Amino acid sequence: MEETLKIRILKAAGNDAAMRDVLVELMERAQAEYCAYCTSRDRELVYILCENRELGVRIPEIREKVRASFRMFTNGFEPESDPLERIMYRKSGPSVAYLLGNPRVESYFLVPLAFGSKVRGVLFLGSVRKEAFGRNDIASLRGLAEEDGERSPLAFRMGGERDLLQRFLAAIPSGAALVSTGGDIVASNAAFADTLGVRDEIPDSVGRIGSLAAFNLQGVWDEHEILQRDVVDREIKRSTAPERHLSVSVVRVDGFTEEAGSLFLVKDVTRAREQAEMREEMIAMVAHELRTPLTALKSSLTILAEDGGCGIGGESAASGDPARRFLANAVRTAERLGMLVDGLIDSSAARIDERPLRIERRDTGAFIEDASSIFVEPMKKKGIDFRVFVDPDTSRLAFDRDRLEQVLQNLLSNSVKHVPSGGAVSITVIPCAGCPSLMLPQALVGRVGPLSFADLCVRDTGGGMPEEAVRRMNRSVETVDRPARASLGLGLRVAQRLIRLHGGSLAVDEGTVGGSAVHLYLPADEATARVVQQYRAAEMRLEEMLSLGLMPEVFCIENAGGEPWENALSSVKGGARIDPRRSEPREGGLLVWPLDASFALGIGPRESGAIALPAGIRAGRSIARRDGMNLRELVRASCEALDACELVPALKGVTE
Repeated sequence: MEETLKIRILKAAGNDAAMRDVLVELMERAQAEYCAYCTSRDRELVYILCENRELGVRIPEIREKVRASFRMFTNGFEPESDPLERIMYRKSGPSVAYLLGNPRVESYFLVPLAFGSKVRGVLFLGSVRKEAFGRNDIASLRGLAEEDGERSPLAFRMGGERDLLQRFLAAIPSGAALVSTGGDIVASNAAFADTLGVRDEIPDSVGRIGSLAAFNLQGVWDEHEILQRDVVDREIKRSTAPERHLSVSVVRVDGFTEEAGSLFLVKDVTRAREQAEMREEMIAMVAHELRTPLTALKSSLTILAEDGGCGIGGESAASGDPARRFLANAVRTAERLGMLVDGLIDSSAARIDERPLRIERRDTGAFIEDASSIFVEPMKKKGIDFRVFVDPDTSRLAFDRDRLEQVLQNLLSNSVKHVPSGGAVSITVIPCAGCPSLMLPQALVGRVGPLSFADLCVRDTGGGMPEEAVRRMNRSVETVDRPARASLGLGLRVAQRLIRLHGGSLAVDEGTVGGSAVHLYLPADEATARVVQQYRAAEMRLEEMLSLGLMPEVFCIENAGGEPWENALSSVKGGARIDPRRSEPREGGLLVWPLDASFALGIGPRESGAIALPAGIRAGRSIARRDGMNLRELVRASCEALDACELVPALKGVTE
């Protein structure tokens, strides 16, 4: 029946009466109100059939749709002369759509008419009803788009000069590929390979991409297939230097072709990301550097104004005295500048530049005295009781003076602003016995060290912090790099990141009544700071590898021989990279982060080879899974294997 209908349509072109009969049949069959057909012989022919004349107001819209579709399916066919157009009406009386006042084309579909390996025309069926056409309606006309004797639509067949699918992908400006439900790449455009950096061999499956390119799309594909959901604008990093970033989307396209079930879109966003980071960094730096001195300036001007202009006019000065007016204007100007700075902070992601820290051991009490000096007078004027206590065991700490001063002054600025007259602000610095378990997995505590931390606490009797801001601060450190509104603790977010650069952490007491307490947990010495920083470097690398779809192995490695790590692991085949930089490859070889002279963490590719352990080296391992295991859990499992003498007889994950 389909082939008979196809032949009838082809033969009817140029015969108005025959074409009307065919279009009426199609309209009745699909229960449509509009039917149109565009083809070409010596010139372009357009036939449009409406249910009645009242629906003719949509003829220009239908004409454009059917002609544009015909040009697309025929590789940009352009007629040499104006088209020959025939407008026809099925009835003379008004339709239901006219009586209801709704002549719009609410739903429609297009079918290419294929014959002899070419598209001979395009059929349009439309309705004033929403969702008028079901899958069965469309499937019943599918034979029009099929080659003689074949069951695959011409529009989606691969190969041939007029491969419509390939032209469709080529028209997409970013990298694009159609993928089967099994992960095979059915078709892709040139931009897809270029964006992935593939040169010599075009990947034939999603899984194959990771071995040919520095990007691995397997993780995104697994999420799409296993969770049965579209993934849109997921950013992934290149696994080797130089660093690049792709935006990856994969969406379901069921019914588009018989073979392909999903569409992959990849776009290089490295440059855009760098530019955005530069803008955000500049805004954050300017805003945060301005806020503290501006607060001090405003406080000084307020004190001058309250004292009558530092003696100018005194209490006897008239309210209209120029000096007092100038001071009042200066205070208001400082307040406006403060609002502008807050606006800059509010619009930025508050990225903190990562210039190398200048860690030096300093006198803790002297540092606090210097950093808080600009707030002493404002607190006296408000009658705020300000006290400092430094435990003798924390009298000398190792830190970057400028960074920690910025944090402390931001906290004191908030306290002075919110603590009422007669309130109190205090700074205490004491040893923190529980800090090792906060910073590191419990499995590492006792294996490395000794570890020494200090708790620098800024406590006040102000109005307290919003509960949402407190919860944000005390969440997992994974949220540290995400943007936050100033009203939700952006200043604390910046302080948290600066403290993390030291190898420390920030926490806020929850449920505090009548004030707030912010704890800065800091390594007390350089050795403790290095342990935490090394662990976090390994943690960051593991997260990057998991985001790339890699499932690495994590090792806890003991160096009982006492040799330097470079020498102890020098015989590892494939290379053991000690203290790997972030720009180094994430695949191939063993990456090692020594926590001290006798204990290290290692990460290597899963089950990619084996090599005997060097003398004096013991290792326990655990394997990352896709169910969200983090480094704490993996280290615990590796240490348990080490303690249970389930040692790695050969260091897995090391390439030949």
